[in-house]
Amino acid sequence: MVPISPNLRKGVIIVGNPLMDIRALRDIPSQVVDTELDLLSTIVDLVLDLDPDVISGWEVQNSSWGYLGARGQQHGLRSQDNYV
Repeated sequence: MVPISPNLRKGVIIVGNPLMDIRALRDIPSQVVDTELDLLSTIVDLVLDLDPDVISGWEVQNSSWGYLGARGQQHGLRSQDNYV
């Protein structure tokens, strides 16, 4: 993730796809991981590293984080302290 300011970062984390040309993203900072489990681990590590006070977005509680939590459970991850 690239810092835009001291408190704001942007970028994408992508599960690798041999058909995808990462160069198409051009100016978007990106990190490619091998599996969905790697993606989930990277997101958890990023949130723990940044230690945000607030995470905001459109339907972030039910859709975004809820989806990530459900996918994590499919991989056998447990929701500890509501991190996922």
